[in-house]
Parts: sequence; structure tokens; C-alpha cells
Amino acid sequence: MNIRTRLLRRTGLTATEDTASGKSSPLGVLILADDPIVRAGLSAVLDQKGVLTWADCISHLDTATLSSWDYVLIWLSRNGSPDRYAAIDTLTQIPPAVAAAVPLVAVNPVPVSPMVRLRLAEAGVRYLAPQSWCVEDLESMVDCLRRGDIPISYHLPTPLALRQELSLSLEGALEPLLRAAKELPPKAWTGATALQHLGISRAQVQVLRRLALETAGIPAPHFTTYSSALRSAPTMPSWPSVRSVVRSAFDVHQEVG
Repeated sequence: MNIRTRLLRRTGLTATEDTASGKSSPLGVLILADDPIVRAGLSAVLDQKGVLTWADCISHLDTATLSSWDYVLIWLSRNGSPDRYAAIDTLTQIPPAVAAAVPLVAVNPVPVSPMVRLRLAEAGVRYLAPQSWCVEDLESMVDCLRRGDIPISYHLPTPLALRQELSLSLEGALEPLLRAAKELPPKAWTGATALQHLGISRAQVQVLRRLALETAGIPAPHFTTYSSALRSAPTMPSWPSVRSVVRSAFDVHQEVG
């Protein structure tokens, strides 16, 4: 018996009874949020609208139960350092087939950078909605979810489209690079310390540059930039290019220290 069936029995509904919408089964939404107040609040207001819900931390994601739900609502929080959206890495555990079958809807209180949007899209997230949709326009949100008609402005472009927009290789994945980046001291991404004073080896830098090229799809400088120079063009992206992409993906906007 899956979690949704257990909840149906607990609430007194059956698979053919939905007092709120008249459908054969209540709309089921899994809420993932690291803030317990957000979890409780969203669950309470959606329950009042006749939506069957279950709420948990993003870090407690159980991919085996996701197919029980009609939607997965993910409340993104900007916390931690250096990666303010570290929770996205957890979402990459969701098998592509599951993400294709169960729409993942991310909710964020502030606009995010194109690089964060790419991270979400590569994790299988299909929609990115503002916080106001859940807080100020709840009736509309529930109605849209029931009809399967989420506003077009909340649709995330495909990873392919976002990569093209960001001038990255059309194939690749950011998360492996970002995981490796978090093994370096946080000041490598948040501070203004010069590379030679970070206490990291040349080998570590080379590993990141190669990951950036071969996995994340950050291109090396175009050969025309070096066509009249005495030295040949680099075969891997420069450290400033790698750092710029990582900082944007981590949502780091200011130098500290």
C-alpha cells in the first residue's frame, strides 16, 4: 500500500470519492520544504482546499514514493554557503522517468539567475513559480493544478534551450562541477582572494577546469582570440570563466573579504 492510499484511508476518502472536486480521486501534492513552518502552512492551506498532501524536508526525499503523487511542490530556500541552492543537488536523485511522469514545481520567493534555472531544469523541474502564487493566489494555484494548466510564464525552458541561452555546450550537467567546487574552501567562490593565495593546488584547479569543459559544458576560449598571439589557445576554460559560472549557480553576488 503506497503513502497516498494510506492517506486516503486516514482522511475517510476512497479512490472513487473526492468531496472537493468531484474527481475520482483527490489531487495529491507532495510538499518538499526545509522550513518546518512553510511545510506546515502549505499543507494546512492545501488540505483546506481538498488537496491530499504530505510534507517533508527536501533532504528526506524518497524517490520510490514520488510516483504516488500528481505533483511535487518544492519550496526553495536560499541558505547555506557557498551554495545557496544546495537543495537542488538532492533533486538530481530523481530518476528522469519519474520527473517526466510527475511534474516537479519549484517555488522561490525571489527571482533566480539563468544559471540556477539551468540547475533546476537539469534536475527535472518543469515549473518555477513565484512565492506569491502559493500565498496570494492559492485558489488559482489549486485550480491550475487540478486542470493541469500551469501558467505558461511559470514553465521552465528545457536544459537545451537554457544552455544555448547561456552559451554553454548543448550537452552537459552542472551538478558534478558544483559538487567538486564545494570541496574547495568557500572563500574560493565567496571572497575576493586571488587564486594564488587560496591555498589550493594547481592540480585541483586543473581538475575543476577539466570538469567544467567535459562535464558542465563550459567552452574553452575561441581560437580567434589567440590567432595573432605568440602562445596557442587554451584547451580548457579559464579559471575566471569557471569561477563566474560556479558563483552564478551558487547565487553568490558579492565578494566577501
